[in-house]
Amino acid sequence: SGDHYYMSITQINFSNGLEKIGNCAFCACPNLREIVFPDSLIEIGNGAFSGNIGNSLSGYSSSDLYGLSKVTFNNGCEKIGSSAFKGTSLSNVVIPDGVKVIGASAFDYCLNLVDVTIGKSVEEIGEDAFAHTSYTYYGNFYAKFNNFKAFTLSSVITEVTPNSFIYKSASS
Repeated sequence: SGDHYYMSITQINFSNGLEKIGNCAFCACPNLREIVFPDSLIEIGNGAFSGNIGNSLSGYSSSDLYGLSKVTFNNGCEKIGSSAFKGTSLSNVVIPDGVKVIGASAFDYCLNLVDVTIGKSVEEIGEDAFAHTSYTYYGNFYAKFNNFKAFTLSSVITEVTPNSFIYKSASS
Protein backbone atom coordinates (compact mmCIF):
# COMPACT_ATOMS: atom_id res chain seq x y z
CA SER A 1 0.00 0.00 0.00
CA GLY A 2 1.91 3.33 0.23
CA ASP A 3 1.25 3.84 3.93
CA HIS A 4 4.31 4.59 5.94
CA TYR A 5 3.32 3.88 9.54
CA TYR A 6 6.74 4.92 10.81
CA MET A 7 6.05 8.50 9.74
CA SER A 8 3.46 8.87 12.51
CA ILE A 9 5.59 7.59 15.42
CA THR A 10 6.26 10.49 17.81
CA GLN A 11 7.08 8.78 21.11
CA ILE A 12 8.35 5.37 22.18
CA ASN A 13 8.15 3.98 25.73
CA PHE A 14 9.78 0.57 25.65
CA SER A 15 8.51 -2.10 28.06
CA ASN A 16 10.79 -3.61 30.64
CA GLY A 17 12.29 -6.87 29.41
CA LEU A 18 13.70 -5.44 26.18
CA GLU A 19 17.47 -6.04 26.12
CA LYS A 20 18.58 -4.93 22.66
CA ILE A 21 17.36 -2.54 19.99
CA GLY A 22 18.59 -3.69 16.59
CA ASN A 23 20.56 -1.82 13.97
CA CYS A 24 18.51 0.90 12.25
CA ALA A 25 15.36 -0.28 14.06
CA PHE A 26 13.80 3.21 14.08
CA CYS A 27 16.14 5.07 11.74
CA ALA A 28 13.38 6.17 9.38
CA CYS A 29 11.09 7.87 11.89
CA PRO A 30 11.45 11.60 11.14
CA ASN A 31 8.66 12.63 13.54
CA LEU A 32 9.93 10.70 16.56
CA ARG A 33 10.40 13.23 19.39
CA GLU A 34 10.90 11.28 22.61
CA ILE A 35 12.23 7.88 23.73
CA VAL A 36 12.21 6.33 27.19
CA PHE A 37 14.41 3.26 27.57
CA PRO A 38 13.65 0.50 30.13
CA ASP A 39 16.04 -0.58 32.88
CA SER A 40 16.41 -3.93 31.11
CA LEU A 41 17.97 -2.42 27.96
CA ILE A 42 21.61 -3.45 27.51
CA GLU A 43 22.45 -2.39 23.96
CA ILE A 44 21.30 0.17 21.40
CA GLY A 45 22.24 -0.99 17.89
CA ASN A 46 24.10 0.87 15.19
CA GLY A 47 22.00 3.63 13.64
CA ALA A 48 19.00 2.57 15.74
CA PHE A 49 17.48 6.08 15.88
CA SER A 50 19.64 7.95 13.40
CA GLY A 51 18.31 10.69 11.19
CA ASN A 52 18.66 10.76 7.43
CA ILE A 53 21.79 12.85 7.23
CA GLY A 54 24.94 12.26 5.23
CA ASN A 55 28.61 12.72 5.98
CA SER A 56 29.15 15.97 4.12
CA LEU A 57 30.84 18.84 5.97
CA SER A 58 28.56 21.42 4.44
CA GLY A 59 24.97 21.92 3.52
CA TYR A 60 23.32 20.75 6.74
CA SER A 61 21.43 22.87 9.18
CA SER A 62 19.13 22.25 12.13
CA SER A 63 16.17 22.07 9.76
CA ASP A 64 17.65 18.89 8.22
CA LEU A 65 17.70 17.01 11.52
CA TYR A 66 15.22 14.38 12.58
CA GLY A 67 12.98 15.61 15.38
CA LEU A 68 14.21 13.39 18.21
CA SER A 69 14.83 15.87 21.02
CA LYS A 70 14.51 13.88 24.24
CA VAL A 71 16.06 10.57 25.24
CA THR A 72 15.86 9.09 28.72
CA PHE A 73 18.51 6.45 29.32
CA ASN A 74 18.40 4.10 32.27
CA ASN A 75 21.32 2.58 34.12
CA GLY A 76 21.09 -0.87 32.50
CA CYS A 77 22.35 0.21 29.08
CA GLU A 78 25.99 -0.78 28.47
CA LYS A 79 26.52 0.08 24.80
CA ILE A 80 25.33 2.86 22.52
CA GLY A 81 26.05 1.70 18.98
CA SER A 82 27.74 3.58 16.16
CA SER A 83 25.59 6.35 14.66
CA ALA A 84 22.78 5.43 17.09
CA PHE A 85 21.50 9.03 17.36
CA LYS A 86 23.34 10.62 14.42
CA GLY A 87 21.51 13.52 12.82
CA THR A 88 18.86 14.02 15.51
CA SER A 89 17.74 17.21 17.28
CA LEU A 90 19.04 16.30 20.74
CA SER A 91 20.26 19.34 22.67
CA ASN A 92 21.38 17.61 25.86
CA VAL A 93 22.40 14.06 26.63
CA VAL A 94 22.97 12.37 29.96
CA ILE A 95 24.87 9.10 29.53
CA PRO A 96 24.13 7.24 32.78
CA ASP A 97 26.35 5.08 34.90
CA GLY A 98 26.33 1.65 33.34
CA VAL A 99 27.14 2.67 29.76
CA LYS A 100 30.62 1.38 28.92
CA VAL A 101 30.87 2.11 25.20
CA ILE A 102 29.71 5.06 23.11
CA GLY A 103 30.14 4.00 19.50
CA ALA A 104 31.67 5.89 16.61
CA SER A 105 29.51 8.78 15.38
CA ALA A 106 26.88 7.96 18.04
CA PHE A 107 25.86 11.63 18.34
CA ASP A 108 27.54 12.92 15.17
CA TYR A 109 25.64 15.71 13.38
CA CYS A 110 23.46 16.46 16.41
CA LEU A 111 23.76 20.12 15.51
CA ASN A 112 21.70 21.29 18.50
CA LEU A 113 23.74 19.36 21.08
CA VAL A 114 25.16 21.79 23.67
CA ASP A 115 25.23 19.83 26.94
CA VAL A 116 26.64 16.33 27.52
CA THR A 117 27.16 14.46 30.78
CA ILE A 118 28.96 11.12 30.69
CA GLY A 119 28.58 8.69 33.61
CA LYS A 120 31.41 7.06 35.50
CA SER A 121 31.27 3.66 33.75
CA VAL A 122 32.20 4.83 30.23
CA GLU A 123 35.43 3.20 29.12
CA GLU A 124 35.44 3.99 25.39
CA ILE A 125 34.23 6.86 23.24
CA GLY A 126 34.36 6.05 19.53
CA GLU A 127 35.68 8.16 16.68
CA ASP A 128 33.49 11.16 15.82
CA ALA A 129 31.11 10.23 18.66
CA PHE A 130 30.30 13.90 19.30
CA ALA A 131 31.61 15.43 16.08
CA HIS A 132 29.66 18.06 14.16
CA THR A 133 27.78 19.20 17.25
CA SER A 134 26.91 22.85 17.80
CA TYR A 135 30.03 24.33 16.31
CA THR A 136 31.14 26.35 13.33
CA TYR A 137 32.95 25.03 10.25
CA TYR A 138 36.13 26.74 9.08
CA GLY A 139 36.52 25.75 5.47
CA ASN A 140 36.88 22.04 4.85
CA PHE A 141 39.89 21.62 7.10
CA TYR A 142 38.77 21.79 10.68
CA ALA A 143 35.98 22.76 12.98
CA LYS A 144 35.77 23.84 16.57
CA PHE A 145 33.06 24.12 19.18
CA ASN A 146 31.18 27.37 19.10
CA ASN A 147 28.07 27.16 21.27
CA PHE A 148 28.94 24.12 23.36
CA LYS A 149 28.04 24.99 26.95
CA ALA A 150 28.95 21.97 29.05
CA PHE A 151 30.72 18.67 28.75
CA THR A 152 31.05 16.68 31.95
CA LEU A 153 33.14 13.52 32.28
CA SER A 154 32.60 11.69 35.54
CA SER A 155 34.35 8.47 34.56
CA VAL A 156 37.78 7.00 34.20
CA ILE A 157 37.85 6.64 30.44
CA THR A 158 40.43 4.20 29.12
CA GLU A 159 40.11 5.15 25.44
CA VAL A 160 39.04 8.24 23.56
CA THR A 161 39.59 7.60 19.88
CA PRO A 162 40.85 10.25 17.45
CA ASN A 163 38.31 12.90 16.49
CA SER A 164 35.78 11.85 19.13
CA PHE A 165 34.76 15.44 19.66
CA ILE A 166 36.14 17.45 16.73
CA TYR A 167 36.21 16.63 13.05
CA LYS A 168 39.40 17.03 11.03
CA SER A 169 39.48 16.17 7.36
CA ALA A 170 42.00 13.76 5.95
CA SER A 171 43.88 16.68 4.40
CA SER A 172 44.51 18.51 7.70
